[in-house]
Amino acid sequence: MSTARARLPTLPDVPTAKEAGLDNEMSIWAGIFAPKDTPKPIVDKLTAALDKSLDDPGVRAKVAELGGSIPPKSERTPAKFSRFVNAEIARWSPILNAASAETGTH
Repeated sequence: MSTARARLPTLPDVPTAKEAGLDNEMSIWAGIFAPKDTPKPIVDKLTAALDKSLDDPGVRAKVAELGGSIPPKSERTPAKFSRFVNAEIARWSPILNAASAETGTH
């Protein structure tokens, strides 16, 4: 079973958790972070370099071969990534805090 939102192209016969009747969705993601006050021209340059890399056919093929996916260019903006990260923090913080309280770890 896959915890991704949709079936993975590399494992088309493996159902998602939702298809198996579970309300569980989880994915692994990565991004580039810069300090809060990084000047916009530098952020723009980093964004352009990342877009160029992610649009490279060799990179796309390797990511797909590893079972990953690359978001469409329209989803790869700093603002959209910031909203995504904040949503992930809001989603996982209560779970991690509860687990930490349960185990007595911090």
